Amino acid sequence: MDKKNLFLLTEKGMILPLVVLMVLVLIPVGMGLASLTKIETQATVKAKGTIRALQVADAGIKRAMAEVTNDPDYEGFSSFSSESVGSVASLSSGQYSIGVSTPGTIPPGETAVLPDERYKISAIGYVPNVINIQEKRKIVVIAERTNFCPFDFAITAGAGGVDLSGGCIITGDVITSGSVICPENVTGTVNENEADVDDFEVPEMPAVFDTDLGVVDLSGNTSVSLDPGIYVCSSINIVGTAEIVLNTTPGGPPVIIYCSGDINAGGTGFVNTGADSNTFFIYGAGPIGSSIVLHGTTDLYAAIYAPNYDAALTGTSLADGSMNVHSFEGTGTADMEYDENLAGAPGGIIKTKTLSWREEKI
Repeated sequence: MDKKNLFLLTEKGMILPLVVLMVLVLIPVGMGLASLTKIETQATVKAKGTIRALQVADAGIKRAMAEVTNDPDYEGFSSFSSESVGSVASLSSGQYSIGVSTPGTIPPGETAVLPDERYKISAIGYVPNVINIQEKRKIVVIAERTNFCPFDFAITAGAGGVDLSGGCIITGDVITSGSVICPENVTGTVNENEADVDDFEVPEMPAVFDTDLGVVDLSGNTSVSLDPGIYVCSSINIVGTAEIVLNTTPGGPPVIIYCSGDINAGGTGFVNTGADSNTFFIYGAGPIGSSIVLHGTTDLYAAIYAPNYDAALTGTSLADGSMNVHSFEGTGTADMEYDENLAGAPGGIIKTKTLSWREEKI
């Protein structure tokens, strides 16, 4: 027998043990890979469930803040809501519970009493998923409910800001979503970059009123007399020594004027016989870019609400009351004094905003 045949004989039966050995090695490797895949799948599902649970909890927070805005006594509900929040685009199915601690109480988990208008709101988001891993996440916020009225400040101005570089002195507080030039001319507080100011809605021309004045264009020695009531007009222009006399008494019923266009009150201007800014209201219903220029020679006692208007107070007369406008410019020695009796007037903005946010363990 030659060497070649001898080698072939010695190799007989080697394949089968090698195959068995490879199978024995690969079985635990495969089992390990399967186990790892299962663990990774569960981790992925859990991570997605966590994100979804946080999203559902956030939906609960938003609902609670909307409820508090409409009802300061809202207390939420401790059991999970039966209504699905799947209508929110980024969410699948899920439910939430809401807890609200009202002002003046010591909320669970806190040590101090909630100050006026502040709430502790908690929401738990619950999401069941396909492999029976139930996810719950809790979000807690401290929120504040504010009632922002149109005449709470001497000057309330939108993005156009307040320019007092012309020397005008504001006796009272100023708030604007823009900036204030020469804030040292304000005797009270100055609040800049306050976005809430831009939420004031433009007044609508009333469907019911006493008299339609049309285009008010007065010149020379013309004098128009208005008794308390509601008036509408498309524009106002007073020049020369002309005037509009408001027949009011202190604390009595007001004269209310709605104007859909520009207002130029020069001449003698508006003569409020009651000398009470609570008896004369001007509502500017014009588009953005409308103007209201006040340069009459008589002291002005009025509350002006015109969120789209650029207002200018010039000349030497005094303005007493409040203005809510897009921008305000004061020049000359025409100063503005705030009438505190206008604070809290109707038609304001009620908002609930988040002051702090945190996630808590359940």
